[in-house]
Amino acid sequence: MKCCNCLILLMGLPGTGKTTFAKELKARAADLLSIKTLTTAHIELDGIERELKEEFHVPSTEYDNEIWRKAREMAYKRAEEMVLKCDLVVVDDNFYYESMRKPYFRLCQKRSIGFLGIFLDIDASKAKEQNSLREQNKVKENVISRMEEKFEAPEINENILIIKHWDSAVWNKVKYHLNYSLANPLKDTIKEVEEAKEKSREITSKSLIHSIDMAIRQEVNLSLIHICRCRRYAVCRSRWSPYH
Repeated sequence: MKCCNCLILLMGLPGTGKTTFAKELKARAADLLSIKTLTTAHIELDGIERELKEEFHVPSTEYDNEIWRKAREMAYKRAEEMVLKCDLVVVDDNFYYESMRKPYFRLCQKRSIGFLGIFLDIDASKAKEQNSLREQNKVKENVISRMEEKFEAPEINENILIIKHWDSAVWNKVKYHLNYSLANPLKDTIKEVEEAKEKSREITSKSLIHSIDMAIRQEVNLSLIHICRCRRYAVCRSRWSPYH
């Protein structure tokens, strides 16, 4: 198939294998889409945070809210740039709140490109086990537990793939959802609604002006009729006056 742009959001708890999945997805993407050449980009939030911590001399194990916020701003800006240059852009983060995912969905609408959300819904205990094996960027277990409680899972549809068990068979599902997302780019519904509202306002305005015009014409006609009647009455009265 002919490829167009698609943004893929990888979401899930820390330790669910998002970054590993993203790398394998990049390696398999051309085969999944039956395309010889494919340009891809991987935006990893953890990687951006590491870069910022090194730049500002913050220990890798220390949480810094300002760096966390800045990393997400940078990730979104990179995504904005990459969707114009690459066929596939993979953004890898926890995205545990819907509000974190919404800007990327809106970006796809604005650009009229494909959107695919992949939720690695791996058991929290397994995620904690995998997280403990990390050499860097380990997340405290209580943080993972709180994130699990707060996680707002996406609703299932053609643009969302939920993976509970990651095995070789999962790539058939990825292939289906990825091809669907590419074949059905999002539409800028907000722009369409605004255009519809503007058209409605224009129609209403024209209708109002027409109504006012008709009302004025009617009033003018009534006034002219009244004037004519008054003149006729005046003429008749003068003709039949006993003083003539």
